[in-house]
Amino acid sequence: MNYGFKNENDIIEMINGKTFDEIPKYFKESLSKIFNYQNEEKFICEKYGGHYKPDIYIKYGDKSINVSIKSGDSISVHQEMLDQFLLFLEEIGISKRTIRIIKFYHYGDGTIDGSGKHLFNLGYIKLKYGQFIKEANSELNDNKYYFKIINRLLFSGKYSTAHSMDYLYYGYDSFGFIVSKDNLSKYLFSQKCLYLNCLHIGPFVYQPASRKNKNIKYCQFKWKSITSDIIKITKEYQ
Repeated sequence: MNYGFKNENDIIEMINGKTFDEIPKYFKESLSKIFNYQNEEKFICEKYGGHYKPDIYIKYGDKSINVSIKSGDSISVHQEMLDQFLLFLEEIGISKRTIRIIKFYHYGDGTIDGSGKHLFNLGYIKLKYGQFIKEANSELNDNKYYFKIINRLLFSGKYSTAHSMDYLYYGYDSFGFIVSKDNLSKYLFSQKCLYLNCLHIGPFVYQPASRKNKNIKYCQFKWKSITSDIIKITKEYQ
């Protein structure tokens, strides 16, 4: 069973066709900050098809919002083919040197194309080549590029015509937090996480989808601190 899809369906069922008064109190309080209450108005909540960053949209009255749903710990926020992601980095101005470092880190076999015979432990790579990783992180998290990359990873994705995320909902149909793109952006701007010794964009940790099979062609980003980060955002920015 795909628990992510089940969670989305549970949340849709909790909202769709319901009035404000029929929605659980914890979620009603969050939605009341977004939508203007109308006594008999019912919510429309449906799932998006395709590879969009938002999973659902919620419509109430004449207002509609796009919502990405996340749950659990150390979640994956983005995955795409390595070559496609590196092309994007080139287009926004990331240096060829940093792109070579990303390739070296990605394949983990001493090469930048996956042709090596020996796969090195990630801990060894971070220890031996820490200065190069630090150099790449410094450029990737520079203000000139940071939010262009964050936008691709979290808000809009890799398709320019895709729907963009307005809110992130972290939780389940029984309890959770909803945070706006604006508040996420404010928090992420203050969380470059340059103390991390792995490749990363802010709190989003870079890794290959797998180093051991065909998924080596794909890179992904994990948000390992999502639980504590969402709690901080709700306390500091909501």
